[in-house]
Amino acid sequence: MSTTLQLPPGMDITLLTGPLLLASLFNWGLFGILIVQAYIYYIAFPLDNYKLKGVVAVTFILEMIQVILSTHDAFRVSASGWGNPVELDSIGLNWLSIPILSGIISCVCRLFYGWRIYALSGELHMPFIVAFLAVGQAIAAIYDGVLTLKVGHISFLRQHAFTTTLIWAFSSLACDVAVTGSMFYYLWRAKQLSSRKQTASLLTRLINLTVETGVIYTTATILDCVLFIAYPDNTIYIVPLTITSKLYTNCLIAVLNSRLRIFGGRNDGGSSGDMGGTLDVSFELPTRAKQLIRTRDEQHNEGITIDISQVTDAQLDPESASQSARASITADDKLSRFPFEKS
Repeated sequence: MSTTLQLPPGMDITLLTGPLLLASLFNWGLFGILIVQAYIYYIAFPLDNYKLKGVVAVTFILEMIQVILSTHDAFRVSASGWGNPVELDSIGLNWLSIPILSGIISCVCRLFYGWRIYALSGELHMPFIVAFLAVGQAIAAIYDGVLTLKVGHISFLRQHAFTTTLIWAFSSLACDVAVTGSMFYYLWRAKQLSSRKQTASLLTRLINLTVETGVIYTTATILDCVLFIAYPDNTIYIVPLTITSKLYTNCLIAVLNSRLRIFGGRNDGGSSGDMGGTLDVSFELPTRAKQLIRTRDEQHNEGITIDISQVTDAQLDPESASQSARASITADDKLSRFPFEKS
């Protein structure tokens, strides 16, 4: 095997392989966070419907496959192929782990957000735009992966896959902006129309969570685009590109786990000793809501207690519940539904 490697002018071998190692390390860190989040979701919400469980399961399995493939290439470059310039420049399995799997995982997460937007707004135009951009970026990512496999060398990726990578990056950015902006708008609109204090409080939490998670993955996508265009002589753009799917999946499960409330914790507004009348709103439809899990020591209620509950509108507001019994549906009933499902 030849051990000579002709790099394009101005390209440093350290900046060629170093970002691959950094990407693998960050990938493992975010995967560790994902394991914890998935475990919390698994033990906390066993009665969630199969759609939510399916999204979590599919994204987790794909992320596990992606981190295994990424680790394989990191081991190949840093261990088994150490000192071999040809191995350092070989694309390995990166064509599958970075463009293809990242694009598919991101597509699943973005379609999930599109579903949320549809359930919340009842309108089709924005969910259609999100779905179109999500599927479009996935197709561009798959094509970019196939083209990367054909090129075979990291050092020549920019010369042969510049256009497809740029299309993938900017379609991802457009989808991120559409998801974050539309979710913020529809939640804000729902809050303005709500007359219930409990519903408004829930919507405020969802707005904050939407903005926070949206800023995280949108920033990563913007950073990827900037690095890809501004630094043509290295592969540092691979770092945010590799971890983007992990950010999406972590943000998705974080939204699901935001239903979990820790009584007696720093963010709990009530007293840790008086928890009998405290209820939390879940992400299921109120008409189908049921009490899920209530972990509470009835004899010793000191310390931190985790209380996970799903409550109906009747539990939240008895007066409004009596009015709802005389009407088919009220505006607040519609707004207080979890925006992951559609009646």
